[in-house]
Amino acid sequence: MRRNLIAAALSLCAALAVHAADLITIDRLAPKESWLVLGVDDYQAAAERWSHTPFSVWWNSEAVQKLVKEPLEKSRKDSADRLRELGLPEDAWSAPRTMGGALYAARDEQLDSDQAQFIMYGDWGDKADGVSGIFDAVLADFEKREPGRVKSMEIRGKKASAISVRPEEPKPEIGKDGRPRRPRPRRGGMFEEGGMFQHVSTIWYVRDGSRFLLGSVERDLDEAMGALEGQSRPSMSDDTDFKSALDQVSRGDGWAVLMTGPMQRVAGTTGPQLAFLQPMLTALFGEVKAYAFSLTSDQTDAQFELNSGILVKGDRVGVFALPDPPVAASAPPKFVQGDAVGYGRMQVQFRDLMKLLETAVSNVPEEMAATFEPTLQQYGPDLRKAFDALGPEVHVVQRYASKPGESDPETQGVYGIACRDEQAVTGLMNLFLPEAGFEPRDFNGNTVFSADGGETSFGFGGGMFYMGTTQLVEQSLRGGDGSLGESPACKQALAAVGTQPVLGWGYTDLVATLEVSRKSLIASASRYERNMVPKDQRDIADSVGLDLPTGLVDALKELDVKSLQNAFGPMQWDMRAVSNGLFTRTRLLRPAKTN
Repeated sequence: MRRNLIAAALSLCAALAVHAADLITIDRLAPKESWLVLGVDDYQAAAERWSHTPFSVWWNSEAVQKLVKEPLEKSRKDSADRLRELGLPEDAWSAPRTMGGALYAARDEQLDSDQAQFIMYGDWGDKADGVSGIFDAVLADFEKREPGRVKSMEIRGKKASAISVRPEEPKPEIGKDGRPRRPRPRRGGMFEEGGMFQHVSTIWYVRDGSRFLLGSVERDLDEAMGALEGQSRPSMSDDTDFKSALDQVSRGDGWAVLMTGPMQRVAGTTGPQLAFLQPMLTALFGEVKAYAFSLTSDQTDAQFELNSGILVKGDRVGVFALPDPPVAASAPPKFVQGDAVGYGRMQVQFRDLMKLLETAVSNVPEEMAATFEPTLQQYGPDLRKAFDALGPEVHVVQRYASKPGESDPETQGVYGIACRDEQAVTGLMNLFLPEAGFEPRDFNGNTVFSADGGETSFGFGGGMFYMGTTQLVEQSLRGGDGSLGESPACKQALAAVGTQPVLGWGYTDLVATLEVSRKSLIASASRYERNMVPKDQRDIADSVGLDLPTGLVDALKELDVKSLQNAFGPMQWDMRAVSNGLFTRTRLLRPAKTN
């Protein structure tokens, strides 16, 4: 029996190894000049990890599914109706094994400029025939409705389609004066005037076994198919900066890398001001090579983890050098009250701010520098004294408070910055704040700047400089009880940060936040849900039988706090310095009782 179990385990490992080796990921196909590459390397493994998270269990619970039943059923019905309309079974769709896409810069010799192009890729394994049936039916339906827009062809001996995304120019309308009037161009879509791909007239689609490719440049699809066949071809997987950026964050369940060099080439076609301001941008941020992101689920103490990295050439400079030095995370200071729902701490070198401003101004064109230099000369000494007196520790506190007679709580926040020389900072504030209506006043022996009827104040006391809502500034100056560090959410977040020094860390008590500000958060999330997918992309999804549900957020507004506690732990983040840039984790922790 034991021998059979070992054999079965070895067979499973061998099958998984073959499966993984067979998967070709998008970075091996993306052209060398790609500026944005996104990939999900192994969808099935990612889905399996997601299914084990408390959030997934909560989402699939009877109570939640009952609330979202109506929008989900409508979405499923609309998808099924579209598939039946195409002559296909309702279960024709399946998830790919791996998928991804890339946006890249390609030279257009006729326009003498770099243009944005795209390539998309998916491998459906043994489900490929069913998915191919959907694509073929959609193209046949499109050709039936708009004859001449789809042409059959071959790419590397494989059946392919060339799809025109430019409809015929509509006939001129005849105005009241009897003269023809040219119709206004359509706007807003990806391929229409003003869209990212307005220069693209044709896209190509080709299937190679279980693999599908869609792109805006036929030659690049041809070369990608060659790579699928094992031919050597330069791709993003060969790019040193790309690999370094992805190594910062790991590939996770899904990842994305934004390369600044190729992106600036494309931006230059519509934004020459970028080159105009490049010296100042370099002074402010250094030479940024890439930004990278990855999402992973079902970690030891976090159900979701979003990693983000900034890859720089050489040492961190400018804005990215301001976070320093790293320190071990510790409980919030005493002035933070226990009713806060969010807290964060950053290490910021304020003393370097003046040098950064001077460097940035010295790197802008002369006519722009002439505008800023007199101001720096006049106020520079006072600014330098104030900046030298501040930091490096910065504390950020968020809470909700209800006003008498109002049901919705208002968001209150305060920044607490270490201040070694109150006079240096108040001297600067006396130069600027009176013009904005702020006047100094005494508060329990401390100095507070406030404006009549204003909700914002600036205060000094206990070696700290506070700025934020008046109520929280005054509360901080009174001295808090330091009880936030004893709250379960804060303890859980601190433990998740670990003992290694960090440049910053923080957390939000999601359950408390969702409970006290449910109405406003639901409204905000509903707006985001409606606008998340542009209309033209939603129309494309609908056409292939993938109706995207809406109204899910609004349907969840009746959830009680006990249900939320089963799904959400605190949202925790921390930032660290790495040898080639900055690395930040943002994590949805597990509900406390499931840790």
